[in-house]
Amino acid sequence: MKMQHKILIVDDENKSRELLTIFVRKNIPNAVIDAVDHPHVALQMLRESKYNLLLLDYEMPLMNGFEVLKEIQQMGHVPHIMLVSAYRDFDFAHKGIEIGVLEYIVKPIDNRQIEKAIKKYKRFFPDKKIEKVALPAYNGDHFVDIENIGFIEKAARNKLSIQLSDGSQVYINGLLSEWEKLLTDNYVYISRKCIINKDLVKIINTKSQEIRIQTAAGTYILHCSRNRIRQLVELHKDLQ
Repeated sequence: MKMQHKILIVDDENKSRELLTIFVRKNIPNAVIDAVDHPHVALQMLRESKYNLLLLDYEMPLMNGFEVLKEIQQMGHVPHIMLVSAYRDFDFAHKGIEIGVLEYIVKPIDNRQIEKAIKKYKRFFPDKKIEKVALPAYNGDHFVDIENIGFIEKAARNKLSIQLSDGSQVYINGLLSEWEKLLTDNYVYISRKCIINKDLVKIINTKSQEIRIQTAAGTYILHCSRNRIRQLVELHKDLQ
């Protein structure tokens, strides 16, 4: 199955935004690309949808690139980020790398820069989408469809509990951030310690900040952070 790359481009300059869209499309023909000219619009889109890659201009009105990045760090899903700027200063680029920027693109933009940056990005997101994953069990690896994962919780340091929608449960070594990259748009963080399949949510209690998830094994009650439960309410207005 082909990976569906979802990409957001944020640049207040029309020409720059158009060039970025053209060059990204040239290097990832099957990408779904959204392009906006305002950082506040971009932040709202990032809260409502899961993007794999963000190309972010540094020099914008109201908020610069680093200010936007601070807001993104508070979200459940942080896409891979490429910072676009006319600055050629090494210290500036180094600061961006320190806070998680994957690549630094210098204006004027050309396809060689984008091609190099996209190659680095594809190390994390290859064109072939992972559909099955091996979960270690006492009698050997147990292969499951990604979509059959109900939720993943942090059980201890570097140890995760994976609850499958068929009712079975597996404990494995790993990090939530690693699994988040494998999962589809159906999966969202509800706290720093838990990722869920939002399609399994049946009840949202905003007062107690709890949700109920229904699987074949029964009902699970999970705690949400304040910001995450607001996002779930927006996604599940029919449950209110």
